[in-house]
Amino acid sequence: MTDTQNQNEASFLGDIPVEVVVELGRTRLVLRDLANLDTDDVVELDQPMDKPLDVVVGGKLIARGELVMVAERMALRITEIVASSGKST
Repeated sequence: MTDTQNQNEASFLGDIPVEVVVELGRTRLVLRDLANLDTDDVVELDQPMDKPLDVVVGGKLIARGELVMVAERMALRITEIVASSGKST
């Protein structure tokens, strides 16, 4: 493949939308407890407040970050990129 073909392919792939999930934490509930949730109930998650949040694409961990405020909206600051092998860089 020529350099031009590689650049065209990379450009094309860069335009494909993907869903990015930022995982705040997890918990396990029985359906009864889930059905009984009401306004102002608190559901505790397994993740401590000071632990970085996982950024997942296609079911794979790609990065970690922290919550920040940007123009009165929640945003994520990337603090770590995770290598494709799953090891931190």
